[in-house]
Amino acid sequence: MRIAFIYESGFAGNNGSNHLLCTTIEKMLQRGHSVDLIEAVSVRDNPDYPPQLAQHNFQCHTIELKETKKTNFIGRYLYGLSFVRESTKLAKDLDVDLFFVQSVPTVSFTIRRLKKYGKPIYITFTMCFPGQLLNWALLKVRYLTIYLKESSASVLN
Repeated sequence: MRIAFIYESGFAGNNGSNHLLCTTIEKMLQRGHSVDLIEAVSVRDNPDYPPQLAQHNFQCHTIELKETKKTNFIGRYLYGLSFVRESTKLAKDLDVDLFFVQSVPTVSFTIRRLKKYGKPIYITFTMCFPGQLLNWALLKVRYLTIYLKESSASVLN
């Protein structure tokens, strides 16, 4: 199976999702799948992808974008929309069986554009607190409330 990962954060920058995505891709490669990574690069603190992914059935496609300050909310959103436009144009030319997209604030635009290619789309959620899961209604608030009550009760008792 040929899989495309659309990863806005990119391996070249430092972020908490890198090790999770790297492990996921590594496992897929070990199982014989081919992986195309489409990533944004605005800062090069690291290589474009981890060296353990450098195999014959792995390709990395980088989209160069201008760096945006973390405090610039509008700029970061526009950065995300630029990545949506460029990554989905690039994805159109890939011969893949499915898409994995990173859960970011602009993921709904990515999904909307990828749907026209007729391939399955999976969303990766790699976060400690399930804010996006609540936003997408994949996790009911009552379940989270029950969990928080039970976990805080065990801490307080």
